[in-house]
Amino acid sequence: MDLKNGHELWQSPVPADDETGFGPDPVAAGGGLAVLADKGLRAVDVRTGASRWTAAVVEHCLPGGAAPAERHVAALLACGDPDKPWSDGAPADAELYAAAFAPTTGALLWSAPFGDREPVSRSVDTSVLSADPLVVSVTTTPGSTSTSLSSAYGSYYSFGEDGSPNPPIDYDGDYGKLESEGPLGAATDGTRLYALAGYYMKGVARHRAVAFDLATGRQVWSAGLDDLPGVGLHLRGGKVTVIARGSATSPVPDEDLYVFDAATGKERDVRDFHDDVPADRIFEYRDLLIVVGPDASFTAYERS
Repeated sequence: MDLKNGHELWQSPVPADDETGFGPDPVAAGGGLAVLADKGLRAVDVRTGASRWTAAVVEHCLPGGAAPAERHVAALLACGDPDKPWSDGAPADAELYAAAFAPTTGALLWSAPFGDREPVSRSVDTSVLSADPLVVSVTTTPGSTSTSLSSAYGSYYSFGEDGSPNPPIDYDGDYGKLESEGPLGAATDGTRLYALAGYYMKGVARHRAVAFDLATGRQVWSAGLDDLPGVGLHLRGGKVTVIARGSATSPVPDEDLYVFDAATGKERDVRDFHDDVPADRIFEYRDLLIVVGPDASFTAYERS
């Protein structure tokens, strides 16, 4: 679609659900490509729809979605014994792998298992936070162990340029529990992961923004949010912007905006929202901060 007028530019057939990989999103775009994950990977030019290449994945593997970038096309794979298939064709004993393909030819550059050889099952959800470097959240949701701070458990996994796995960053650690997985509650600049965390101190829930080094998995800094839970995080221009919200049941939203230095965690700015508009997502455009509410409303604030 043309973003200026909504007109269709091209179309390409997509296989039926039972012919695609194990992931929820079989099509992804980036680096000038649109890539479809079915039994292999198929790339087309994002502007014209012209076919660029088709690639088979590693033997005994099924793709679970692609993440194209300029330097490589990353993909998640389910790999295992082909004699033990699921109904959708993925091996029953499958393990989660990461792989990267050349963006110009589709040739395999590398493949590697996730750090703890995470089994792929219906209780595991994956979300790609970054294509290059590849950063993926892997989440399980055990119903009997949920808490008020987080109902999900898992880790963020990342891989080096050659596919070497970095130490995973667990949702649960000394920093507390990472509260929001995926692009709403975490971001990366290629060397660090920035996330929102909650923890208890003397029986009281506390909240903070946390930064981790991807190469080591270690915490770099943390910054408090005045006991308000973070509901949105945005990274741009060396700044980490966080929206923190009070009680969700309050008739008047209690929301603050925090801006931290991405390198040091030092607080650069903090302010209340001028309008009683609940916020779920944050975007920046030039000198404007654009806040998206849960009802898909948009409110723009001018930075001062």
